Amino acid sequence: MSEFSGILYKIKDKLVNGFKNRDYILAGTRILSVNLYDHLILKEGIVVATLKELLMVGKATEEICVA
Repeated sequence: MSEFSGILYKIKDKLVNGFKNRDYILAGTRILSVNLYDHLILKEGIVVATLKELLMVGKATEEICVA
């Protein structure tokens, strides 16, 4: 599994699927017509696209993950 695929798998498995299977979550997206699960899927796509771009220009994962 590539480094990029591993990051994507961890995001989807640990975060998104965990929220999808819950009956109730105390959170909101500030947009009434968008539920939290849909918001997370959209945000995941933005994160993955950003990671892909950074990896394509030669950034190392250590550089990307430093806060």
